[in-house]
Amino acid sequence: MSIFLWIAGVLFALMAIPAAFYFILYALRGDELLQKRALKFYRWAALIFLLSFNIVVYGNIVIALLQLFGLIPYPAPERVVPEDVDLGAAFAAPFI
Repeated sequence: MSIFLWIAGVLFALMAIPAAFYFILYALRGDELLQKRALKFYRWAALIFLLSFNIVVYGNIVIALLQLFGLIPYPAPERVVPEDVDLGAAFAAPFI
């Protein structure tokens, strides 16, 4: 998933940077062509951002549904306490 997010972030940056550049030029010069170019790059950047967000959200929903119906296994939980620690003695001590 992190590779997908990096690709989406790079594509977003490739569209957002020219959008900001053309918008600044439009604000300084007032040329309508610069405004149209800024809007085109902005719309592509918004499309990339929203599409990648939806893919991440709905991808997690699909994974959760597949785990719920048993089609893929749940990931193994990480062990918080090392295996050599005896938890029975630690919990029994206050009650003795």
